[in-house]
Amino acid sequence: MNRQRQWLFEAPSTSELASNSNLEYYSNTEWQTEWELQESNPTGGRTTIPVIIVPGIMGTRLETPDGRMVWNPLPRIKGSCSIGFGEFAANFNRLNNSALIPREQHNIPRGSLRGIVGCPTEFAQANAIPHFGNLIFNSYYRLAFDLNNRVWQAGMLAGQSIKVYACGYDWRQDNADSARRLDDIVKQALAETGAEQVILVAHSMGGLVSRYYCKMGGASKVMGLILLGSPTHGAPQAYRMLKEGISLFMDFKLGGIVFPERTRFQLMQMMRRFPSAYQLLPSRHYCLSQPDWLQFAPGKTPLPDASKAVALYSDPYVGFLDGLNGGPKLDLSVKGALARRQRFDEALFDPSTGCYMPRNTFLIFSKDIDTEAKYRLEKRGSLGSKVLSPFNVVPLSNAPGDATVPEFSATAASCLATTRFAFQNKVKHGDLPNDPDVIKAVKTIIQTLLIARTPTQIAQAPTTRSTRPFAVPIRR
Repeated sequence: MNRQRQWLFEAPSTSELASNSNLEYYSNTEWQTEWELQESNPTGGRTTIPVIIVPGIMGTRLETPDGRMVWNPLPRIKGSCSIGFGEFAANFNRLNNSALIPREQHNIPRGSLRGIVGCPTEFAQANAIPHFGNLIFNSYYRLAFDLNNRVWQAGMLAGQSIKVYACGYDWRQDNADSARRLDDIVKQALAETGAEQVILVAHSMGGLVSRYYCKMGGASKVMGLILLGSPTHGAPQAYRMLKEGISLFMDFKLGGIVFPERTRFQLMQMMRRFPSAYQLLPSRHYCLSQPDWLQFAPGKTPLPDASKAVALYSDPYVGFLDGLNGGPKLDLSVKGALARRQRFDEALFDPSTGCYMPRNTFLIFSKDIDTEAKYRLEKRGSLGSKVLSPFNVVPLSNAPGDATVPEFSATAASCLATTRFAFQNKVKHGDLPNDPDVIKAVKTIIQTLLIARTPTQIAQAPTTRSTRPFAVPIRR
């Protein structure tokens, strides 16, 4: 019997070996001898490889072109440094109407500020990372700083080094436009380091931006793509958000910060103007693979043709063109967003696998957290003056996931038959970039990429996975 091989950070327990008798585990010390390695640096000089962090939706601080902060919802640093990381900003009116750009200034003071001890270490680390000011600090600082740690690099990267970059973008716009921003950062990083390729570490919607960049010609410049909870096939929760907004009496929360209460109607109207939000919806592949993710009450009814990416969401009842939520002007905006969504979905759709993935793609995701996966539409008893839809969106059942993205989507199910995964149990979607075990997995994958520049593909991913985190061989 051919035994499949699986990489672990730790040796498996006796019970794991007993329950997975078809798996053979490598220890970390076996890595270098097992891979068919090429000389990592034929020229003999020290190689610096850019590693670019691509955040998810709402993960970039945004400002107006004249410097007025519009989006910085997590202004305080958690940890040893407790001063403000720029002013609080969650200006929904400007988010709805203004031209915005990523914030570049990181606002971490070098010394003391108003009698509060400053953060010289954090200041130096932030200054060493181009475009660090783009990032929502609390969501990405640990990942960025840990990867930029020179002690770790000197001990683990075999004579090579990495330079960390951030790539924030206007997360409201079409992800195809955000991919152009990524192209600019890649070009900058390659010019500054003299490298030929970069490594992308993309969280959530940043994975869609990165995959689109690779598909549209950037793949040759990417040594590896590491996806953290990316909704490859979309997320049903995006449907509920666009269909009915946030619950009327529920505060909108992000990372523990409570925003002023917004009505469902206001939030729905705002989100329906963002092209990116539609690109998070269940994709064509998701709809074809799981057609019962959306049902009608009292009985199950066939949905509009899901083989055409836009059909499901342009239907007047199932979709968002209901004429009740802002009139013709908003419907025109929705139609444009749906058309862009269709082009984007088709660009990343592969008829043989269900989705496009560049080679050397690694997936890190969560499972075993209940995640909304199926909904039922129920007719409302009466229609109010600002009714969102003739239907209520009622959660019907959950699936394993990270509380936002189902495992089916984050693992790119059926798209990567020869690619293995690294996963962490019970890490919520927004916590993935700063989770210590996730960062450990990212570091190990980077190490593997730098040591094995042209590795030989090993066995296919096992169907039974250990509950411990493991790194994955590179997909050719």
